[in-house]
Amino acid sequence: GPGTCDMKAGILAGIYAIDALDHVGWDKYGLITFLIVSDEEIGERHSVELLMREGEQHDAVLTLEAARENGDIVTARKAGCWLTVTAQGKAAHAGVEPEKGRSATLAIANIIVNTFALNGRKPGMTVNPGEISGGRAPNIVSAEASAHFDLRAWTNADLEDLVAEFRRVAQAQPVPDVTITITQDPGSGCPAMERTPGVVRLEEAAVRIAGELGFPLKGAATGGGSDISFAGHAGTPGLDGLGPIGGLDHGPDEYVVTSSVAPRIALLAKLMMEIEPREGRA
Repeated sequence: GPGTCDMKAGILAGIYAIDALDHVGWDKYGLITFLIVSDEEIGERHSVELLMREGEQHDAVLTLEAARENGDIVTARKAGCWLTVTAQGKAAHAGVEPEKGRSATLAIANIIVNTFALNGRKPGMTVNPGEISGGRAPNIVSAEASAHFDLRAWTNADLEDLVAEFRRVAQAQPVPDVTITITQDPGSGCPAMERTPGVVRLEEAAVRIAGELGFPLKGAATGGGSDISFAGHAGTPGLDGLGPIGGLDHGPDEYVVTSSVAPRIALLAKLMMEIEPREGRA
């Protein structure tokens, strides 16, 4: 049911992994912080500064989102943001004097088509026009219209490049005398989890440990954001998807593969034992 995979199983894994380390008397660490936040799924977040601060002060970030349905852990996530584009035109009667109008709806339509062409500008770049609104009636040249866009890229630098090009293309729409305003939604920005050398070292350790425990494991990249994107912003290496295997999140059929719980707890505990000091840690 809802919440079993995202995130109760991950919380369970974290508690029992720490308990296992305590049980065997492992104390070769300075600090383990088990951070649980409740606002990951909402647009306006309050835990971002906390995640960034704590991530910067630790040697590694291990995030307990569920493993992919095939058991993969996550070694890279896209950067993303939401942009709202608003067009301000001039209303007129569509039958009597349409030439006196300046259609905001037409401007937005052009922007949607033209910016959609930015998909794939670099590998992994995506632009999705998720919501549109505008106009008052079919017989009125619309004075106002807007659209809501999701932009993503594999690196923070690529996202900056994509946003800049999106703005340029949107402002160049061909309907004259229409004012275009582009704003980023507050709280929508999510940095990338980039597959740095530190992430690769953790991935290699996790794959080796999983092999010792008797199950296969490999890393995967995904377009969705996660808390690790903020916690690792300062270069702190990390892995995601270390929780038990599950799927169908946010729906009535959400599930956890119960046979994966104990092996993933063991993986997490043994991986924590191999964390090395990070150069430049705050």
